Amino acid sequence: MTTTEELHQKAASLYEEKKLEEALKIYEEIITKYCPYDEVALSCVMDIYLELDDKFNYYLARANVNIAQNKLDYAINDTKKALDLDIDNIDARRKLARLYKIDNKNLKAIDEFLRLLELSPKEIDIYFELVDLYMKEDSIESAISIAKKGIEEFSENADIKNMLAQLYFKNGNYKDALEVAQDKLVRIKILLQDEQNEKAIEELNTVDYNSLNDNQKRE
Repeated sequence: MTTTEELHQKAASLYEEKKLEEALKIYEEIITKYCPYDEVALSCVMDIYLELDDKFNYYLARANVNIAQNKLDYAINDTKKALDLDIDNIDARRKLARLYKIDNKNLKAIDEFLRLLELSPKEIDIYFELVDLYMKEDSIESAISIAKKGIEEFSENADIKNMLAQLYFKNGNYKDALEVAQDKLVRIKILLQDEQNEKAIEELNTVDYNSLNDNQKRE
């Protein structure tokens, strides 16, 4: 018998004994540690929240069941119902934003990530998500604006600075791209495009190739 089968049996026994919160912990363990799309565990979590009369978590759990069944429209509606009960809940707002993104509803995803940013401006992933969505919508100026806001919050973060540098580069603004770029390979690419070949060679001579990952070496 596998670990998940043992956990299912234990959780089912607890559920029958009406030890709902104990059963809930085991079903959530199955989902988080072993199988995020275990429909039996997901459905049981949903049923337990219903019996506990926790409507907010019930709707989120029902959304997870629908995600596992690839019913994104239903998952979106369930998540919206959860947010009707707790409009500023960060986890639910993030779930809705990502569902819209997965469903290629980019403008709605942007709206939700912007709301999420208002609630939680210190989550760096939100800035990357928004930049990605704006670029999918060919809105590079909006992407640049969000990246700049990200740098205001995370002034020492090299990744977000390099992201802004790449955006400036794509927009033909080589001067600002060079000012913000932290990665040497990014800087070299910008210098070459700006026909500053001598400076590019100088930067190239300082690169430690042993520290590069495979993708960087291919670049």
